[in-house]
Amino acid sequence: MCLIIALHSSCGRLEFDPLDDASRRDASLPLCGQLFCADPSFDGDGVVTIDVGGSDNAAFASRGIAERPDGRLVVAGRAPQGGGGTDMLVVGLLTDGSLDPEFGTGGIDVFGPTGAPSAANGLAVRGDGSIVVVGSSAGDGVIARRLPSGGADTSFAGTGFKQFQLGTTQTAFNGVVLYPDGRVAAGGQVQAASDYDFALARVLDNGTNDATFGGTGTVTHDVILDEFGTLASAGPNNTLYIAGQSFGAGFDFDCVVVRLLDDGSLDTSFAGTGVARTSIPGEDRCTDLAVDGSDRVVAGGYIRATPDEAFLLSRWSSNGELDTTFGVAGYARLDAGPIETLYAVTLLPDGRIVAGGKIGTATGDTAMLILLSPDGAPLGAQALGFAEPSHVRSLRIDPQGRVLAMGDITGNGTDIVVARYYVP
Repeated sequence: MCLIIALHSSCGRLEFDPLDDASRRDASLPLCGQLFCADPSFDGDGVVTIDVGGSDNAAFASRGIAERPDGRLVVAGRAPQGGGGTDMLVVGLLTDGSLDPEFGTGGIDVFGPTGAPSAANGLAVRGDGSIVVVGSSAGDGVIARRLPSGGADTSFAGTGFKQFQLGTTQTAFNGVVLYPDGRVAAGGQVQAASDYDFALARVLDNGTNDATFGGTGTVTHDVILDEFGTLASAGPNNTLYIAGQSFGAGFDFDCVVVRLLDDGSLDTSFAGTGVARTSIPGEDRCTDLAVDGSDRVVAGGYIRATPDEAFLLSRWSSNGELDTTFGVAGYARLDAGPIETLYAVTLLPDGRIVAGGKIGTATGDTAMLILLSPDGAPLGAQALGFAEPSHVRSLRIDPQGRVLAMGDITGNGTDIVVARYYVP
């Protein structure tokens, strides 16, 4: 189902019908009458549901799906553990969406300390096919490395599994960046003495802490109060970007984009302090970001303000200034219904922006994708037709320019859903 979405601004309400913009179609692809066309080569209808028993939640952070060198996919989440706990979960899929019989046990790789609540929040694939997984276990942040076939890669930290506690309790890593020399950076948040701070760790190829990063291999940053975030992308000159949220001067959450230097310190050439912050009325949060070919940052999230909750995107120049040529004065606010939450954002090869999340309906949350032009003009929104409640949690563009979307369907438990679309 395609929906018309609206861009709210101080100048009024602007509506766009995506199906009238034929100039944006690739004539070599068949039309399906929608913004996002399900790829029939992926499990027949473009959608795969994964059920490993009980509640197998998709990764809640925006880095939960990745492509392997040969086109196979891996997705992250958590699986039920005996006694009511959860384990870290990685699922391998073939290019047609079926479970990969050469990965783990029938396509399923479950791991984590016995009796400890664990979750895989993000992953990335190395050039040799091994998989770096980040998340949390028993209140610690985790970096793990799995073999291309699944199972622990014991050349990493001796066991393939390394835990970090960067505060008093509750460290969690939500995103991961790989370096060409094998180093790994992971980032998220930590519960400090009185609030939450951004937290990051970087390790060498063998899993030992990288002492050039913060002196010990770990850093925390307290912007103002209660920071939560995802290590979302590498930037120019080995910088790192975090998409997140922090309390602002009005004591409500603002979206923040943070850039760190290679040594883990704040990059003061970005927004003067290393932290770019939204300055609009309402409580707004960033959940993900993408960096375009001009080193501009497209940040995505949502805003809570009267009368409801809406998708919110913004774009920032490479020096951290709000790019006022994007959307309306730097922001694109998209309202497709009563309550919308954006969890993931990515860029198509032609510069168009794809964002994913959910829209609240009378019967429950519905997974949704939205499409914007490179300059932030909304082109439309599409409910994906999954069973409700459902959400899009992670997005990725594959080498063929198709959209890979991962999320969850919650019914009598929670199942992971993976879908593949081409965009005419």
